[in-house]
Amino acid sequence: MSCFLLVASALASWVGQTSAQDWIPLEIGNRWEFTSLIEPPFSFPITVSAGSISVTETVDIDGQEFFRLSGGIVHSDTVRFNASGQLTGLVSGVEQVLLDFGVSDGGTYTYLDYLGQGVVDTMQVSVSRGGQIRTPVGDFLDTITFTAQSFQVADSGWSITLAAGVGPIVRSDGMGEVGKLSRAVIAGNIAYGTRLQTTVWTDKSEYAHGEPIRITLRLDNTEDVHNQISATGNSPTYRVGSVALGHRAVVPEVYPVFFRPGSWREWSWTHDPTMLGLSGSDSLHTASAAYGLAVATTTFSAPPFVGGWLQATFSESFPVSDIEAIRSAIQPTVITSESQNGRLTETWAIEGRTLVDVMMEYDGVVGLSLDTFRYMHNLDVRTVGVESESGPASPAVHAYPNPATNDITIAFGAGDFDLTVFDLLGRAVATGVAAAGSISMDTRRFAPGMYLFRIESPSQTRSGMFVVWR
Repeated sequence: MSCFLLVASALASWVGQTSAQDWIPLEIGNRWEFTSLIEPPFSFPITVSAGSISVTETVDIDGQEFFRLSGGIVHSDTVRFNASGQLTGLVSGVEQVLLDFGVSDGGTYTYLDYLGQGVVDTMQVSVSRGGQIRTPVGDFLDTITFTAQSFQVADSGWSITLAAGVGPIVRSDGMGEVGKLSRAVIAGNIAYGTRLQTTVWTDKSEYAHGEPIRITLRLDNTEDVHNQISATGNSPTYRVGSVALGHRAVVPEVYPVFFRPGSWREWSWTHDPTMLGLSGSDSLHTASAAYGLAVATTTFSAPPFVGGWLQATFSESFPVSDIEAIRSAIQPTVITSESQNGRLTETWAIEGRTLVDVMMEYDGVVGLSLDTFRYMHNLDVRTVGVESESGPASPAVHAYPNPATNDITIAFGAGDFDLTVFDLLGRAVATGVAAAGSISMDTRRFAPGMYLFRIESPSQTRSGMFVVWR
């Protein structure tokens, strides 16, 4: 039996015997992290981070010990248990009952929400006990849910569900779900979280200025049970450096995957500082990668690279003299320049200024749009070493070398497929038919810049991108 099933069985035996303190373990260092899951038919499957709650310190207020939280429970970040076992908190400086654990199943109590300027919203809070609640880290049986409904202000209600011995597992506000538990750290230990062993590394520990950095993420299922990452929006991602823009690459069209016992998957990217930049005040940088709740980090040394690539698009009415003035001020190397329907789109290589600085300076210029390439640069993404429940995993798409100078090879599986290459304006610039799973193309006829490609085989369609650089 898995560890989770043992815990679930133990929790089920506690029904009706849970003290108020068991519902929310208030101890410094305890932390609950949440994600918001939006699934069909409401949206294409995605996962959105929804924040966390941490117990950070204790404070004395009028002789009473309160716990300070990094994120509020209900509407308070300063809480305590009173002598009656109720969770109380300071709301606009007034202590009031937030969660009344003494109310029976189906019962109600009143909560006052202070809206400011002397306005108070009276809410009715209903209590529901028991019922199975599903979260990304598993199902919980012994639960209690508090749901507040306002009679005065629309969409101002809230709801929170807690599991015995765990704490908050579902939070929502009047506009919909805020998040479900994705990780819990209790008494210094990870009580709930991903069961996949996660490792991240770089191909070297030290790099020269502007040298590409290869990052690899690996997930191992070391348990004797099947695991899976179910939301398509959980595509593997990476982040390098403390960049305000958040250099992050998302693998296109990664589908839900299963991890059999003993299986593993691995993904690799190349972060090119000359295109994506490498911020920081010194040579020590952090690389992190994640797939869903599985996250790991590593460090490497490299001189900061101040600059990168931007795509600049000018509207048809943008004065030519102003375009020349902006180019003169930024002094980019123009990699590509295309005009269509009066709109001018250029790819700029910038050095000496951060992309953040350039984008902030020109953010308010009407008729000018600046975009980075941080969501579009992937190299040699691999998924290997694992089979799904229905058979072998879908073959990975490889494009190498990337960036390309004279030629590029695109490989996919072992069968034939049709290939179409597009520029960033969506125009088809090349087509071909691959035999035995790969095709090579002469890239000397392509202008420098970024290109998208689509692969169509009898069974599926995949996509990717590559860069031509000279």
